[in-house]
Amino acid sequence: MHPPNCQMPEVEGAFSISSRRLEHGIVIELTGDVDLATAEVAEEELRRAESSEDLIVLDLHGVSFMDSTGIRMVIAADQRIRERGGTLRVVRVPPQVHKLFKLVGIAGHLTIDDSFEGEPPAGPQA
Repeated sequence: MHPPNCQMPEVEGAFSISSRRLEHGIVIELTGDVDLATAEVAEEELRRAESSEDLIVLDLHGVSFMDSTGIRMVIAADQRIRERGGTLRVVRVPPQVHKLFKLVGIAGHLTIDDSFEGEPPAGPQA
């Protein structure tokens, strides 16, 4: 417990998740640490997207750290999406995460792109 009026320092690697619709899919962007404490939230968002989308783009450019829980989340999502005929594209993977993907042998099994030229968001065109 912290004394009253004690300000906590900002936590480096704080996790956030955001998403935006594409004409034919969705982009899910993760930022911060993807680990035991945060992977469940990311997995829930991926599962929601899987229920209605054939293309899921997982943008990792803001990920500062990923542990084995995060790796398992990506592998499981890719497997689920492939089983139903969809595609998971993992994009803008930071060097430290890409190295981890290579070390555990999944880099060759995932669809990984250095960049993502996203489709315009769905909706009426002006």
